[in-house]
Amino acid sequence: MGEASLTSSRSMSQRSVEYHPLMEEEEGLSPAAAAAADDDSSRVCSRSNSSSWVVEMEKKIGDMNSEPAVEMARWKRHSIYRVPERIKNLHNSKAYQPELVSLGPFHHGDPELLPMEEHKRRAVVHLVKRSGKPLRDFICAVAEVAPQLQEAYKDLAGEWRGAGEKRERFVELMVTDGCFLVEAMRMDALRGKVEGDYAPNDPVFSKYGYLYLWNYIQSDMVVVENQLPLLLLQRLLVVLDHDRYQAHSHRPATASLKGMHADCTAFPSRIRQIKTWRLAARARGGPNLCGKEMSYLGAQFDFRLLLREKKWK
Repeated sequence: MGEASLTSSRSMSQRSVEYHPLMEEEEGLSPAAAAAADDDSSRVCSRSNSSSWVVEMEKKIGDMNSEPAVEMARWKRHSIYRVPERIKNLHNSKAYQPELVSLGPFHHGDPELLPMEEHKRRAVVHLVKRSGKPLRDFICAVAEVAPQLQEAYKDLAGEWRGAGEKRERFVELMVTDGCFLVEAMRMDALRGKVEGDYAPNDPVFSKYGYLYLWNYIQSDMVVVENQLPLLLLQRLLVVLDHDRYQAHSHRPATASLKGMHADCTAFPSRIRQIKTWRLAARARGGPNLCGKEMSYLGAQFDFRLLLREKKWK
């Protein structure tokens, strides 16, 4: 009785091992399954030439230039970036957002910043009227370098990228925000004494604006995502004062804006201004956000020197 049950259990164990699925994996696919797999592989290879992904990658491989200089030029086009979410989550996320005014496309249209749009358009009107130049000159000067300005923004949204109406809208944004920044820096250089162009009770461009809003504006100017390319300021300056800035238009934007006027006597005050802006950035609750964005101080420095020579008063 015991021998019979032992024999029966052994036979059942052999059958379970014989039909266990793992045995098929160890021994390989059946001939039919192997043939089907070969057919699938052949089908994938035969269709690879018509795959959109393959066509795209083959084009990139053919167009690729492995020279390091070419790769450097490719990444050097970008100068304004979005802060990665993982970095924002490490600090106060609001430290990476402008509080009063948007500069550039990344924060354009944010609901809390919309009230300043009216004042940015007013800045365009006042600057163009005071310059004595037609608005078309400013638009054309910016449109000539629109592709470079678009490339300056890493991860620029599709609504701003490309040609046609998208580029036209992008140029309008650049002219508007650029003129506002010029007027804001002019107000700072004149310490709010701009009554000749603006009403004494102007809510932004006045002594009141200089005392109560300028700190917020310059704080927003050092937010990483809230930047304008220095090339934009250069193009606007060329239109405003062609004789002075045309000679520098062939130089890099940063060099032309920072090096047009070498006045060492103002250097200590410039250093104090940098420290003030860094403290303002830290006060937001985030890290020191001032990097290449501090090149704006060079532009502001030039405006002070222009006004010292009574060019734009």
